[in-house]
Amino acid sequence: MDGGQAPVTEDVRRSEMVAVHFELADGDNIANVMNIEGSGAVVANEESSHAEVATGLSQVMGHVEIDHAAVDASTTRYLAKDTCECNTVEFAIGEDERLQQCAAPCCADPGNDGCQCATGCPDQILEASVGVVKCTITVVS
Repeated sequence: MDGGQAPVTEDVRRSEMVAVHFELADGDNIANVMNIEGSGAVVANEESSHAEVATGLSQVMGHVEIDHAAVDASTTRYLAKDTCECNTVEFAIGEDERLQQCAAPCCADPGNDGCQCATGCPDQILEASVGVVKCTITVVS
């Protein structure tokens, strides 16, 4: 899939996908982090109902005392080519590895403790119509 060569017509919308820089901060201080060499990934996938582009990157803390702490950040953008439904989304953890998560919340109010999808993803199906772009972001440590 080469988005730079995709024709733009009245029937098709074009979406430019951009990987976003991220920082870890507490409001006043920005953490010293370093990219883990070889961890960056860009994965494109073309389905009959949608096109998707996932980007991911892993970083490690740049302090000797906590140099074992790492963060994985990933974003996936979906462009609907037809009406499509889903209740899960996938994130790139590497070129060949994906992390699957529920698209709909597992509970109405996760509060400070969060909530688990202990019995699988909710039955709620999210829908996108032609030309709609959905963006998902995940950060795990």
